[in-house]
Amino acid sequence: MSDHEKKLELCAYSAAAVATAERFSLTRVELCAAPELDGITPPDDVLREARRCKNIGIHVMIRPRGGDFVYSDDEFETMKSQIVRARELGADGVVFGLLTVDGDVDVVRTRELVEFSRPMVATFHRAFDVARDWRAALEDVIGCGCVRILTSGQAPSAFEGRETLREIVRQAGRRIEIMAGARVNPDNARVLMATGVDALHFSAKNRAGEFADEEFISEICALL
Repeated sequence: MSDHEKKLELCAYSAAAVATAERFSLTRVELCAAPELDGITPPDDVLREARRCKNIGIHVMIRPRGGDFVYSDDEFETMKSQIVRARELGADGVVFGLLTVDGDVDVVRTRELVEFSRPMVATFHRAFDVARDWRAALEDVIGCGCVRILTSGQAPSAFEGRETLREIVRQAGRRIEIMAGARVNPDNARVLMATGVDALHFSAKNRAGEFADEEFISEICALL
């Protein structure tokens, strides 16, 4: 297995983007809908079509709406229903993030969703980046049983948060995977990998605003 296979994840907004990621031998995609909302749960038909790609991991965003990460009881039940559908349709993992009104990780609900998701694995997404204390949030997410955290180091971009990413990696040790995301591109990929993160997450958005651009993906793959 080549280095970039172990370290690159595409944020995919269509089944076609999943197929592109598979062609470049990426390990997995985060499958979402609505990029203008920073990603919500995709429709069943998109996941069904995407699952035709057999040689790539598909991790489904579990997020019932855009906005903050404090969810009502009804929204929480919706998330559980979305997890059931993701499992039924062949997803390998799910991606979610839940916070309390005080800005802490919602440990009770996060742990419940992690357990509810099995045998799929769970990634805690960039809700982590708006937690009030990342050090405490890291320990909480680890304790809940998530396999990885997607983070920009609590900055607008992973490059801007690179020093915090180093600290997060140091505190995490080998207890959980740390994946850097937010404005990852061929110009900063090597710098970000040098922080010690386990993976890079990117949407491969080109200057025309199109996602899963093949030239973008090829450039990153060539760097790592």
